[in-house]
Amino acid sequence: MYMNFKTLLLITFSLSFGNISAQKIIEIPVKSLLQGQNVPIEVSLSNAKVINEYLQRFKGKNIKIQLPAGTYSVGTQIQIPSNTTLSGKGNETVISIHMNFSGTQSYIVNSNYNLGTYDINKGVCIENLIVDCRPNINNARDLMCIFFNKVSDSKISNITIYGALNEAIRIHSNVPGVKAINNSIINCTVDKRGLNAQCIMVSSFTGDGKNESKSPALVIGVNVINCKVTGGDHGIMFFNVKSGIIEGNTCTAQNECGIILSPSVSDVLIKGNKVDSSGSTGIHLAYGAENVTIEANKVTNSVRDMSGVGIEGQGIKAYAGFNNIKIINNICINNATDGIALEGGGNGTGFLISGNSVFGNKRNGIRLWAGEITIQKGGDISEGTIQGNIIEENNDEPIFIGSDNNGLNKLKKTIITKTFFLKVKNGKDMIKQEFSDKSNSILTQ
Repeated sequence: MYMNFKTLLLITFSLSFGNISAQKIIEIPVKSLLQGQNVPIEVSLSNAKVINEYLQRFKGKNIKIQLPAGTYSVGTQIQIPSNTTLSGKGNETVISIHMNFSGTQSYIVNSNYNLGTYDINKGVCIENLIVDCRPNINNARDLMCIFFNKVSDSKISNITIYGALNEAIRIHSNVPGVKAINNSIINCTVDKRGLNAQCIMVSSFTGDGKNESKSPALVIGVNVINCKVTGGDHGIMFFNVKSGIIEGNTCTAQNECGIILSPSVSDVLIKGNKVDSSGSTGIHLAYGAENVTIEANKVTNSVRDMSGVGIEGQGIKAYAGFNNIKIINNICINNATDGIALEGGGNGTGFLISGNSVFGNKRNGIRLWAGEITIQKGGDISEGTIQGNIIEENNDEPIFIGSDNNGLNKLKKTIITKTFFLKVKNGKDMIKQEFSDKSNSILTQ
C-alpha cells in the first residue's frame, strides 16, 4: 500500500518503567523514512537506516517504536537496543527484505548480538508485524530472520515470518558464561514450506553437536507458546537449554521433527501441542534429556523412519540417555513406526508412560528397545512404569520390549500395569519380550 505524509511513525516511551498506561507519545512524520523523496515507501532503501536511527536515539529509555501500516522494503540489518520494542500494526505492517540485502547472517537482531563479545541486552522486544524474507530468497543463503543473541527478559510476539532460509526465529547465547534468561516467543507464525533449517530454535554454545563435553546451558527459562510453524527441518528445537515451556503450538509438515530437544535439555514441559505430518519423529528427545514432561499433546501422521534402521518415525521418542521422563495423557495416531518409544544409545532411567491413547501406528503401540542402537554408548533402560494407557489397532504388538545386542543391555525394574489392549491385530501378543536373559525382563502386575 502507498502511504501519504500525514501517516505518522509513533515513538512511545514509558514515564515509569513497566507502566504502559503512562506512556507518552512523540509523533514523527513518516516522511522522515523517505528523506524527502516523493516515492512510495515500498521502494525506499532508507527505511532501515531511519528505523535504526530512532531505535538508537531513544535507547535505554524503555521505549516502543511503532511502525504504521505499510510495507517497508529494507536493505540493511535492523538492530534493537535494550529496553526497546519495535512494534507494528499487525498484518498491516510488513518489513520486507530487499533483494539487495547486504547482510549474510541475520536480519533483525539485538544491538549487542555480535558473536564472541560479552555485551548483553535486556528487554529487547519485537511485536505485531510481518517479516517477509522471500524477495531475497535467492541471495541471503545464511539469513536468520530474527536472531537474539545474549538477551534476557526479551519477547518476540505476534510476528509472522515468510521464507527465511536459515532459522526464522533464534534465541541463543554463544559465549561461555554469558547467560540468556527469561525470554519468550509467543503467538508467532512461521511458514518455511519447501525450506530447510528450523522454524524456531533456542540454543546455547556447546563444544560439539552432541554436547559430549557437557557445556553448561546458557539459555535458561524460555517459553514458546501458541505458535504455528509449517515446514523447515524442525518446527521447534531446544539445543542445550535449561528450564522452559513449549505449550499450545501447532507444528505441521516439518522435514524431520515437529519438536526436538537435543542435546542436554533439562526441566522442560511440552504440553498441549499439535504435531502433524512430521517427516520423521513427532516429538523427539535425545542426548541427555532430563526432567522433561510430555503431556496432553496430539501427535499424528509422522511420515517415515528417517534413520532407515527402524529407530525413528515415532510419535514420541526419547533415546541416547535420559533421566526422569514423563510421557502422560498424549494421543499418538497413525505414526510411521511406534506411537511411543524409549530406546538405547545411552542409559535411560526413571520414566513414566501413563494415560496415553495410542492408536493405529505402523509398528508397536509402545516400544522399549535397549542397546547401543547406532551410537555405541551403552543403553540400559530401567526404573520405569507403564500404566493406564489405551492401545488399539497398531500393526504389531501393543507393547514390545527388546534389545539390539542379545540382552547385553537390559530393561530393569520396570512395571507394566492397568493397560487396556483393544483390537489387537493379527493375533499378536499383547506384550512381547525378546531377551536371552529373562531375569532382566519386565515385571508385569
